[in-house]
Amino acid sequence: MTEQRLQVVQVTKSNVDDLMAMLRGLAEYHGQDVPDLVKSARLRADLLGDDPPFEAYVAMRDSEAVGCLTLDKRYSTYTAERVLFMGDLYVDGAQRRAGIGETLLEFAKGRARELGCTALEWNMVRENESARPFYSKNGAAEWGNILVWYRIIL
Repeated sequence: MTEQRLQVVQVTKSNVDDLMAMLRGLAEYHGQDVPDLVKSARLRADLLGDDPPFEAYVAMRDSEAVGCLTLDKRYSTYTAERVLFMGDLYVDGAQRRAGIGETLLEFAKGRARELGCTALEWNMVRENESARPFYSKNGAAEWGNILVWYRIIL
C-alpha cells in the first residue's frame, strides 16, 4: 500500500467546491447553520475576485479534500506589527489525528513569514477544549480571558 501524499493548495476556481465542502463541515462541527446560497455565492465572488479579502487553502490527500485554512493580513497598531490572522483551520472529522492540522498550521506559519508578519494570530471560543492541547503542543500561547465579538452593521 502506498503512502497517500498530503498537499496544501491555494483555492482557485477549480477547487473552490472543496473549500465550500470543508466550510460546511466546519459549520456543522460547531452546530451552526451552513452558509446559504447567497452567502456561498458572496464568499466565492470575494475569494475569486480581483482583490480577495482573504486567502484560502485546502489540504488535499491525493484528490480528496481533508481540511482547509483561511488567512488574512492585518496590522496591529497596538504592537506596530504585521500579523497574519487565521480565520479557519478545519480538518474533516474522519481525518483527524493524522497530522493534517499540524501541516496546515505549519503552512500558516510559513505564509506569515513570507508576508513579513511577526505573528500568526487567531481566536476561538474558550469552550473548544479539544483544540487547546493541539495549539499548545504546536507553540501557541493563550492570551485573553474570553472571546467577545462586537459588530456594527453598516
